Formats: sequence, C-alpha cells, structure tokens
Amino acid sequence: MAEALRNKRLLFVAPPYFGHVNQMLVLAGELASRGLCVAFAGADLFRDRITRAGVSFLRWEPEDAMPDRNVITRRAQLWSNASRYSSRLRGEREMLAVFADSYDAMYLTLEPLWRQFNLDLAVVDSAALPALDLARQHGVPSIIQLQFLGNVVPISPRYPRFGTDYSIRMSPWQRALNCLHPLWVLANFATAIVRINRARARHRAVTPLKDFYNTSLTLVCSAFGIELPRALPPLMKMVGPILPRGHAPLEASLEAWLSGGNESPTVYVCFGTLAALERQQVLALVEGLSDPRWRVLWSLRPAQQSLLPSLPKTFNIQPHVPQQAVLAHPSVRAFVSHCGMNSVSESLYYGKPLLAVPFFGDQHYNAARVADIGAGLRLHKLRLSSEAIRSHAAALLEAPGYARAAQSMKAVLRRMGGLDEAVEVVEDALAHGFGHLIPEVLYAPKPGAPPSIFPGSARGL
Repeated sequence: MAEALRNKRLLFVAPPYFGHVNQMLVLAGELASRGLCVAFAGADLFRDRITRAGVSFLRWEPEDAMPDRNVITRRAQLWSNASRYSSRLRGEREMLAVFADSYDAMYLTLEPLWRQFNLDLAVVDSAALPALDLARQHGVPSIIQLQFLGNVVPISPRYPRFGTDYSIRMSPWQRALNCLHPLWVLANFATAIVRINRARARHRAVTPLKDFYNTSLTLVCSAFGIELPRALPPLMKMVGPILPRGHAPLEASLEAWLSGGNESPTVYVCFGTLAALERQQVLALVEGLSDPRWRVLWSLRPAQQSLLPSLPKTFNIQPHVPQQAVLAHPSVRAFVSHCGMNSVSESLYYGKPLLAVPFFGDQHYNAARVADIGAGLRLHKLRLSSEAIRSHAAALLEAPGYARAAQSMKAVLRRMGGLDEAVEVVEDALAHGFGHLIPEVLYAPKPGAPPSIFPGSARGL
C-alpha cells in the first residue's frame, strides 16, 4: 500500500507543548519514512526535532499575529499560575480564557499553510481547534489525535467525570458532586466558551465541536484500564500510546550511574516541561526522597535548579534525560510524576508504578485513574510533606502489588498496537477513506439544512 500512497500530502498540526507534539511526531516520522509527503506545523522550539524525524517543518508561531502584548504575557505565565492555584477549575478556566484570546492569531497564522498546500489529509491535535476549522472549510479530511478521552465522549455518572479527582470508589457526597459536575463546569467555563465561539464565527467556522468527532477519524493514545468504561463513536480508534520502536540510548555516564547502584533501586523524578515547582515543594521532595534504601534521578529544568538545597550523594540532578530510556532501565523502580498523560503512558508502558503529584488540567484525573488500577499512589501538590513522600515511595518500591499492577497495564498497552496500529489507520484512510465506517444517520443533514460533507469524500477519501 505504501507505494500507492507516495504522492499523498499530509499535514500534522500541534500546539507548542511537548505533551502534544511528542506522539504526533513519532507518527509523522514513521509515515515520512514510508515515502509519504509529510509536513508538521509547529513552533521554532521543535524545528530540529521535526527535521531530524525526516518531516518537513512549517513554522507556526501564533504570537506573530498577536498585537496585544498582554495576551502574550498571559500565555507565558499561564502554566506557572496554574501550578500554584489550589482550585483545579480556576487553572482550567484561565487556560480556556487564554485559548479564547489566542484563537484569532492561531487561525490567521495557520491559514496561509492551507492555502499553500493541496492537502490530502490533516492530522490535528485535539487542542489545535483552528486547524480543525480550516480543514473543514477547505474540504480536507482530518484525523484528530487525542491523548485521552477526557470529556469528548460522555460517561455514566456512576464513574468519576473528567475534571474531578475522585476515585472510582466515590463516597456518597462525592457521587452527588459528581452528578452536579457538568453544571459546575458550565457555570465556570460558559464565558470563555462563548468567547471561543465568537472568535470562530469571525472566521466563519460554525461546525459544532462534537460534530468533528462524528465525521473525523480519531486516534486515542490511551487504553481502557487507564480510561473508564464508555461507548465510543464509530470513528474513534483506541490505539494506545504512540511510542517509537526504539528509545534513544542513555549517555555512558548516566548508564554507568544507573547501573552502579549495588542493586539499590532508583526513583526517577520528573514534573514535565510546564509545571512550576515552588521551594517548599522542592524541599519536601528532597527530604522525603533522601533515604539510604534508594537513589534518586531527577530531571529538573535549569531554571528550577536554584530551588534545590544541598543534596545527598544519592541524588543525581540532570537538566534533561531521555525519559523512555530511563523508564526502561531495570534499576528504575518508581516514577515521581505530575501525571501528564504522556508520562503516565510511558511509565505504565515500561511497567513502572507512579507516585503522582498532579498540578493542573488532566493531571488530577490521570492520577486518580493510576491509583484506581493499583499502579500508584497520589499526593496533593499543596500538602506535600517529607514523611508522606518517604512512606509512599517506600510502599511503591517494597509492596509488590504496585509493580504487579503496573506490569499488568504494561501488557494491556503493548497489545493496543500503538505506532503500528496508528499507521495502519492513517494509511487505510488515505487509500480507502472512512465514510463507509459510520452509519449515514450520524452525518446526514437535518431536514432543511444544507448537505453536509460526506466524511472522506474530499480529495478522494
């Protein structure tokens, strides 16, 4: 099939965050290696990574079209603010408000790419809504890439709703709040949602968001087990994490350090590229993880290393490490993480239990799911104590149940297919389209409405 697809033109679009780019770039690179014409619209930050993957880089910097410097400042401060807020909803409300203020610039800086290229297919991260709007306006079939189901697919109130941090074993009070959660979300987010819809209307984008998931293929980089049970739309495909076939090797010095611990287990610590730790949190982590029973490898951004106190010899601080190679190392037995979905997927893909310290967004929900399957424990970011950190880390390393649960989830994730399954879905869509996959009733226009685009009809799909 690959030979017949060589002239097909694909565009990948993702917002400028590692958590959104990483898995998309793995898929883009694999398709490019098979001879397809693949381009990736992204920020300058990712230019080298994109070109090294054999993919054409297309510069996409929305700030170029933002005349209001206050919006740029708010975008820059968003993640540090969200890291500090005690309220989950406050952080998410601010994220949505910044997105509303950024929509125009995102659309205007993407639009020239759609005019320039005669695309056969767009693969769009779910957070790049302007790209989905442009795909629909230009008649280009699209595949949406989702890191997790979130609130895209409805779930029974018997289960914790996305945006909560409830265990599946909810108390009666939590069950009541869980039922009311959609109303609470609407009350908090209505203003930002109205502003987003007004911005979309300014660019003649009128497709309701839910319709994208009925008429576009969707790749979900997750699996049931982490996800709670629900029925999926016909075009939504669970493929599991899209990870490279092999991981980058460790530098010799780091390999030697990990292998030279005289059988002492290693606790790996990383809070991603967006979460902003405060000094008291760093102090609690250092004191809690200072224990002769294990060693600590901490990937910590240089800007945050000034928060560190004097460290014992059991600590190894690095500005960056190849995370998958670290998690694959046999000496690493536990992962202290913010529980972004990429980190959760990678940790469980390598069978390592997690100590979750979520900061914002989906991380709270992800942490609850990890705890529900028995593959980890969680702590509150604003109530970190050295005693709790030490006792939780010891439990993960010494109580076998956590490692067994992580190994069980590892087997599930590896059976999903990941990269191979995602490539098959994309190539099959390019070769045969995907309109035949869903019942006509789901995309037929309502009486009196103009005809809708048959999914997959444009460009021969």
